[in-house]
Amino acid sequence: MAGDVDYDVYVGREKAIKAKIKELRPRTVPANRPDLLRSENWESATLEERRTTVRALLDIKLLGQGRIDITPK
Repeated sequence: MAGDVDYDVYVGREKAIKAKIKELRPRTVPANRPDLLRSENWESATLEERRTTVRALLDIKLLGQGRIDITPK
């Protein structure tokens, strides 16, 4: 069906994104941004809290054909 994502492609993308997050996590929350999540709070955070933090720290562009560009702000 058009628009469906192949499971293997999804898993590969998810692993790549998680690796990128892990790489960037030590630099994610500056001390002057107490409103953003610190890595030790990530697992217990709500989806909205995670989304706010990611949007504040990263520019994410969906480039099509399964490609994603993630750039620190």
